[in-house]
Amino acid sequence: MADRAAELQLDFCHQGVLDKYVVFKKLAEEYGIQEGEIAYLGDDINDLKVLTSCGLSACPRDAPSYIKERTDLVTEAKGGRGALREVADLILDAKGILCKILK
Repeated sequence: MADRAAELQLDFCHQGVLDKYVVFKKLAEEYGIQEGEIAYLGDDINDLKVLTSCGLSACPRDAPSYIKERTDLVTEAKGGRGALREVADLILDAKGILCKILK
């Protein structure tokens, strides 16, 4: 995961976090973003608090039913098989950005 984060030139990568909401809240505060302005993709029990606190919650198709029932969007793709790309494309399309990129 750290290698992939570096490859994508991400500013940070948090691994081994048990309470993801603590990190979610800290990052929102640090960047001056309201929780409702954040999209989050998760598929595990320790994602639930973030999934129910963010503005757009999503999970991959192979997430457990207790996660699917609590998210705004269930992707067609399975986890690790394009779910994040699918959510990113939906956001870019909704903002009218995807069509500009594809031209």
